[in-house]
Amino acid sequence: MNGPAHGATGAADTRSRPEAVHYLAVAALTFGAYAWCAPRGVVLEDDGLFILAAYYNSFAHPPGYPLYSLLGHLATLAPIGSVALRVHLLTGLIGAGACVLLWAVMRRLGFARPVAYVTSLGYGWSMTYWSQAIIAEVYTLNVFFFCLVWLLMLRYREAVDERRALAILCAAAFAYGLGLSNHWPLLILASPLFAVLAAEKWRRILRGMPLLLPCVLAGLLPYAWMMWRSQQLPPVSFSGPIADLHALWQYVSRHEYAQADTSVTAGWRDKFMFCGFFLREASLQFGLTGMPFLVIGLVAQRRLLPWRISVGLLLAFFCSSFLLILMLGFDYEPMHESIFSVYPLVAYLAAAVWLGLGVHAAAGFV
Repeated sequence: MNGPAHGATGAADTRSRPEAVHYLAVAALTFGAYAWCAPRGVVLEDDGLFILAAYYNSFAHPPGYPLYSLLGHLATLAPIGSVALRVHLLTGLIGAGACVLLWAVMRRLGFARPVAYVTSLGYGWSMTYWSQAIIAEVYTLNVFFFCLVWLLMLRYREAVDERRALAILCAAAFAYGLGLSNHWPLLILASPLFAVLAAEKWRRILRGMPLLLPCVLAGLLPYAWMMWRSQQLPPVSFSGPIADLHALWQYVSRHEYAQADTSVTAGWRDKFMFCGFFLREASLQFGLTGMPFLVIGLVAQRRLLPWRISVGLLLAFFCSSFLLILMLGFDYEPMHESIFSVYPLVAYLAAAVWLGLGVHAAAGFV
């Protein structure tokens, strides 16, 4: 045995013990902190735009983020504080749910509860994730679906019964479709982890494809709602009526932002500077105390994790950071630093896993 994830006994023991109290603990420790710090009014970034879209049951700027907008509208109906606070609390609740899922992922991999707490709370209280979990933004929902699909794929790998395996895979496909209805570019960039896990049992996936594709399409239904809602001409709208699939694609693909997202003056020096900026930001997420454990976990992951998960996690990290930098055409300047800083949240999640692995290796958990 090279590590906890390689032994079936530890994973079986993990699932046999009641974990609900720990789920509640992670949820309370994260959501309680977010709710305490959540602004009571409108703040910077796209906060005001998402609050307006939620309040008027509309959708946001391209690509629309229809799922977050729908959930935001439901949140505005809650009789709690200001409208802004209601949407901020929704983001915090989703962010806390993602941390609970991350805790469950670590337990599914066979790690001890203290390691799962270090990973989930370390991520939930990290600098950038915290900043996005207390305002109206879509990034915590993206992380939520990333963790949910990852957890379902881990359960799928372990399923022996064919029907149960297919049911889990359909649930993962539906969750993936819903994630695409929130922030499809960032979820696709993080998808190599899922591809690596799926490749282990590719024949089973091919057999289930007639069911999997409809499940993904069902998750994309918020885009159909967005088309329908655009025809109603809501008081706040970032587009006119979206009349057909071509117009929908133009909006969802951010065609209108093509020039804004790309600068003719941006070159390789800018990309190099963004790489340096990302590495500096990554080093700050868990403070100076967390960095040594992160490095230890990164080195030890091949010993502690199955190779597919180790490779998939590395791919998710690099695609959500360095590949993304290569794809962007930003000039390196303060405004674009601020825009880019929230994009690599999945990369920071991978770093949180390495933080947990480092604590596991340093403390000698068995």
